[in-house]
Amino acid sequence: MRIIFARRPTLGSALIRWFTWSRWSHVAVTFDGHTVIDTTFKHGGVKVHSWRAFTDDYADREILDMPLPDEAAAERWLLRQLHKPYDWTALVGLVLRSRRWADADSWFCSELVAAACAAGGLPLFREDAARITPRDLAVLNLPRLVLAAP
Repeated sequence: MRIIFARRPTLGSALIRWFTWSRWSHVAVTFDGHTVIDTTFKHGGVKVHSWRAFTDDYADREILDMPLPDEAAAERWLLRQLHKPYDWTALVGLVLRSRRWADADSWFCSELVAAACAAGGLPLFREDAARITPRDLAVLNLPRLVLAAP
């Protein structure tokens, strides 16, 4: 599995980066290099996109190779999340620490990615943590691949 860290030249992206002290405002996942799974408020929740559509939205990105003990389980889990809504409370939760990040009824991008890692046998965060941000994933001490495409 590869995690894609991304940002756009928009006010929303800038605010997320500023508020979380991060280079990145968004994260997504690819398994095959042709499709991307993520969740955004723009698309109304968890969706599959073509690599081309994703890179049209997010020209500035970095890719992290995330080997998982059971990558197939992570992919199956992610596919079961399709069409779940975007977690609007995550934005408020960055300040108020409301709601647990692992509640599976709706997803914020970085929480979806963290939960996929856990489903694939690599839990990165405690389930009782309040929120997981793109920065939380970015500061993990894992090797980076800087690639134009997966």
